[in-house]
Amino acid sequence: MYKNPGRVQLAHSITSDNINLYHIYHYAMYNNVIKTLNGGITMDIKMYGTTWCGDCKRAKAFFELHHVEYDWFDTDLDKESEDYVKSLNNGNRVVPTIIFKDGSMLVEPSDKELADQLGI
Repeated sequence: MYKNPGRVQLAHSITSDNINLYHIYHYAMYNNVIKTLNGGITMDIKMYGTTWCGDCKRAKAFFELHHVEYDWFDTDLDKESEDYVKSLNNGNRVVPTIIFKDGSMLVEPSDKELADQLGI
């Protein structure tokens, strides 16, 4: 399940200490933005990709189907993320590049490779 706090802040400021994260999450998803709240929430999986990449769409669909939470980083919109992916892939921007909590990495994985990595 996509739960990325990302780096783009919400358009309006939030002043209440008692924030309903459900509504904020859905507001961000509806507006297709990535948000930052108090430094963000870190997920165990980080996926670096683009919105136009077929393998990225498939990996995201796989995670959604299996209710797997992950952070999403769009390498088209975030130069730092693009540079990071290139540093991991011998200077190439290969997406999706998926980093797991244990430090392991899958690049352009198949659904079977994702299932094997997650034990599902």
